[in-house]
Amino acid sequence: MKAGRPIFFSLCEWGDMHPALWGFKVGNSWRTTNDIADTWDSMISRADMNEVYAQFARPGGWNILTCSRWETGE
Repeated sequence: MKAGRPIFFSLCEWGDMHPALWGFKVGNSWRTTNDIADTWDSMISRADMNEVYAQFARPGGWNILTCSRWETGE
């Protein structure tokens, strides 16, 4: 496709298939966990889960931890 401008492609499969390991081949960002709950423990647990994926983030490809409740308005 010729869009005439760069396109940012975000993958979302909630981390079930470990997209941090392969997502850079097909996209620019990828979800690595399910949504957080509205608790501090939930937020910290997502950060802990993502520690193993930090090495796979790079310019043009980012690990996206979660969809925060305040982003969705819930």
